[in-house]
Amino acid sequence: MEIKRHYRPTKVKKYEARWYVDKRLKCRFFATEKEREKFIAEFSEQVARNGKDLLLGYEAARMRRWQEASRMAPEADPVEVMRFWLASNRPVLIPMKLGDAIAAYLRHLESMQRDRAYRKHIERHLHDFHSAIGERNVHEIGFQEIADYILPLPYQPVTKRHYRRDINGAYAWWIEQQWAIENPVKRVRLPQIISKEPGILTVEQAERLLRCNERADPEICGLLALGLFAGMRTSAIARLAYHELDFAQRGIHTPAEKTKKRRRQWIEDLPDNLWAWLERTPPQAFELTLRQYLHRRSEALKRAGLLVEADDIAQENRKRTERGDALVNWPKKPDPKITVDDPGHGWLLPVLLETESHCWGRWDHWMRTMEAGHVLDEPIPQIDFCGAGNAHVGRMHEKSLDSIAHYGGWQGWDSWRLFDYYLDWLLYGFGDARQKTLPDEPSEGAFSRLWQVFCLEAMIAWPTDMFGDLMAENRYGRGAGFFPTPECVVELMTRMTFPPDEDFRTKAVCDPCVGTGRMLLHASNYSYRLYAQDINPTVLKACIVNGYCFAPWLVRPFSFLKDMPGDAVEQPVTAAPPSRPVLVEKRAPIRINGHAPKDAQMLLFDDI
Repeated sequence: MEIKRHYRPTKVKKYEARWYVDKRLKCRFFATEKEREKFIAEFSEQVARNGKDLLLGYEAARMRRWQEASRMAPEADPVEVMRFWLASNRPVLIPMKLGDAIAAYLRHLESMQRDRAYRKHIERHLHDFHSAIGERNVHEIGFQEIADYILPLPYQPVTKRHYRRDINGAYAWWIEQQWAIENPVKRVRLPQIISKEPGILTVEQAERLLRCNERADPEICGLLALGLFAGMRTSAIARLAYHELDFAQRGIHTPAEKTKKRRRQWIEDLPDNLWAWLERTPPQAFELTLRQYLHRRSEALKRAGLLVEADDIAQENRKRTERGDALVNWPKKPDPKITVDDPGHGWLLPVLLETESHCWGRWDHWMRTMEAGHVLDEPIPQIDFCGAGNAHVGRMHEKSLDSIAHYGGWQGWDSWRLFDYYLDWLLYGFGDARQKTLPDEPSEGAFSRLWQVFCLEAMIAWPTDMFGDLMAENRYGRGAGFFPTPECVVELMTRMTFPPDEDFRTKAVCDPCVGTGRMLLHASNYSYRLYAQDINPTVLKACIVNGYCFAPWLVRPFSFLKDMPGDAVEQPVTAAPPSRPVLVEKRAPIRINGHAPKDAQMLLFDDI
């Protein structure tokens, strides 16, 4: 065994002896070099005489105790003495049922004044454990049974570790109560947690995050701004109180007990953007717990299309299974037994207006502009057509198209007839004047199946021209096929065409070969006057559907801008505002299997 010598000038005892035992570092410090050399000589002699294995468990104090015991009874066998001691000091075991032990542990946590949310979290984990193991004595439950319960849980590794942590804490307390002799949970090994790379938002994505949640969840915007503009950690944001914000001096005071290093902090020189958002944030937003803040932040990111969690549906299904509710199946598989009657022209428009108002607010902006009869003194609500969530929207469209065909998928000899029906079905649902009648079904029950599968909310939440991608991937058209311009190239062309220092809202934009409308979607961030033409009626229908979802002034142009020259930028003459869509007194509601469900009363509008 090699013993290395080191000199540590910053230590009180500067002379160090260092060696390794089973790849673990061991060290001793000495006041003088002479003391260190004496220790190394004695230590090396012990290793040479007794062997390395004996030395691994060597402790000088314990060895002196053994020598003293040997002098008291030289004839006694140490092993026999130890066996007698173990038999005489065997711990007293009190049988206790698992259910009663859990209840007692929860009462103990309450008496210790642990947080109620923390206690409810542990209670759920222990009750799940009780349901799986059954009513047995605590000391009878072995390591393998606990491992067989925790490891197959349908959760991520971090959640399994939480289960193990909570059960381990309960066993530690049960041992103190003499209800168990050992803690079997300590032997349960869990898979390693692989940390994800931190996400970095661009300036455009940060703006999109705040704008998307400004109306849907205004409380979370101020907390998000603390992370975006002040660089505060998630845990620090959750601990921050409203009275710690100093609006007068534009600074944030954090007491020592709330900081990681237990030092008082004063954060200053923060940007005006942060204070603008904080002034609009109600004080009750700072009462959220860490778990509540994480959940609200996750929902805000999803609302902005910046976070897609693959296990969202699985988690929701676990909750529904516990409650005995019907499971979520998205994209859904249509039930052939369900038949849906014709809900009427424009039945999908109220859903569009409600969903879009929570995401982008463009239809609300369109209505207020139409009522005013002139261009409002506010910018166009921006949409980042970056293609975030393409896989999810694409899967929804693929499943919707597959549901139209009676058997198999949609990608066959009849694929583009099914694609045309899909677009006609959407135009009929949006109440478009070009599709006033219910399109003929290519196969019996196509409308009912499509009604079950299609998810407009997913299409609105992740803004992108998915129709163009679907047509390109499936070689739509003659010859080489259909090739839409990539989204990133379209965005580059749009920014080059519309410099940031000029108001283009009343300038005309025309795409003579519009395709599915990708160019005009990006241009809708700058101009109200969008014009298009194309030789192919199918791509034009896809363009109109995209317009209903993301660019209202493309499908419903502002009448007061109709006669203006294409390069006009001045304020147009105010015209009489057209009427808003109004409620219809009587309109047949959606009927499923001939019956109108109670929750199918939707806001219905006059035909466009």
